[in-house]
Amino acid sequence: MTKNIFFANVRKIATQATVFMLLFAVVSCDTSKKEEEPINVFFTEFSLIGCRWTSIDSGVIIINSDEELEKYIKYIYCWRINSFPDIDVDFSKYTLLLASGLANWDSYANVNSFQRLSANKYRVNVSVLWSHITMSSNWIIALTTNKLVGEIEVEVKITDINR
Repeated sequence: MTKNIFFANVRKIATQATVFMLLFAVVSCDTSKKEEEPINVFFTEFSLIGCRWTSIDSGVIIINSDEELEKYIKYIYCWRINSFPDIDVDFSKYTLLLASGLANWDSYANVNSFQRLSANKYRVNVSVLWSHITMSSNWIIALTTNKLVGEIEVEVKITDINR
């Protein structure tokens, strides 16, 4: 009895090709965890026009109580109204965020959005309109949002705008 060598080779080649295709499919699949899309979070921005906040480092300060606020309130002074601004936050429902950075004197910062990046990570998107004055100063913004609890990380993403 003679074997048909042609068909035996075809089966062998087809089997090898199937194995290679399956291996290629498994290797080429992206199994890495993709980052979640940022989710916009409701916030209310405090108006700080005419106020200068001093001695606050660049970055974000998360305030969840009147006691925490008292640590920073001594640095808040509005020279236009010659007094401390009235910051009345219900800390049982809300968190107050202070974000600050370095810019030229008389630069203006505006919050574009507040986003949740993951369960405990957030981002404040800020536009800073730079002035032409060469002396440096800090810009600062304040906003409230629903209560943030636990180990929360807030980053600041700055978009610079030149006048």
